Amino acid sequence: MNRDQINHTNMLVQVDIFFKERAELANENPIIADILLRLRTGLTDLDAYSQIQIKDTKGASLTKEQWREVVEADLITVGWALRAHASGIKNTNLMKMVDFSKSDIKLLVEKKLVEKAVEVADAALPLADSLVTYRVNADDLKKLQSDLEAYKKAVPAPRTIITVTKQSTTDIDLKLSGLMKMVREELDIQMAPVENYDATTYGIYKNAREIVDISATHPGKPDVAPPQDDLLLS
Repeated sequence: MNRDQINHTNMLVQVDIFFKERAELANENPIIADILLRLRTGLTDLDAYSQIQIKDTKGASLTKEQWREVVEADLITVGWALRAHASGIKNTNLMKMVDFSKSDIKLLVEKKLVEKAVEVADAALPLADSLVTYRVNADDLKKLQSDLEAYKKAVPAPRTIITVTKQSTTDIDLKLSGLMKMVREELDIQMAPVENYDATTYGIYKNAREIVDISATHPGKPDVAPPQDDLLLS
């Protein structure tokens, strides 16, 4: 799974956990019970698709394309922490250097991506102690550098690996899109009345529905930038 797929799947899992801990909601509302049955079946399917993807690509070295995704994630993790630090100390030059979005990074050609990663790593190293506030440490900086070197040496993927990966990603996207639509258009509507008689429970549900952007290299760790819920799958 790619990072966005992991983030959306994590949200769906949190929703499932919410209802497992509050079984009375499904017991009182058969529509919710039916939705949860479909949600849990969908999560099982997602896990199966993910295992197929892992099995089909197991043993293959990371390709140029895959290493790029790793470097992009590293760059966002370190760069956004650096940007937050620069904002705190009002260093406008540093802020300007790391003022980029995920889309900006994806649009960079290889040479520019490498240059930006080197620039960010060089700027971050002397500030490693300060970046700990944003859950970025010396290991993260070393990882950015080592992953960058691996990316520069990697070769493009064999056509078969590209095909397998794209097909698996497509299957996962389709399943996620359907589950997200079901939660948004069915489950959210069934849960809306709960706000009127149990605002606390409803608030916990809304928190479970938040899509948190989790770094693939740091499970459970939010990015410095606020999460975005406007993705295709949301």
